[in-house]
Amino acid sequence: MADTNFNRLIVQGLLRRLRDLDIVTAQELGLAEEPDEGILERAATEGRILLTHDKVSIPPLVFERLQRGLSVPGVVIVPQDLPIGRLIWSSYL
Repeated sequence: MADTNFNRLIVQGLLRRLRDLDIVTAQELGLAEEPDEGILERAATEGRILLTHDKVSIPPLVFERLQRGLSVPGVVIVPQDLPIGRLIWSSYL
């Protein structure tokens, strides 16, 4: 699942490279206005890894969930300054 502010060009590039990739955006799920806690909860409920650029608020939320014994299928924090082509190519290998 791509977080609300995750770069759509990355999502589009990944889908072009990996046609069978099961990826949805928070917007597609109607979560555009949902706080980070809700997006993380939805990802966990659906067993989805969360793709995000948010290195500030997401890690503490993950830690909090783990402390409460709640599941976190995974979170990938992608630096915003990472070149899109490099990211997409790396994920393809």
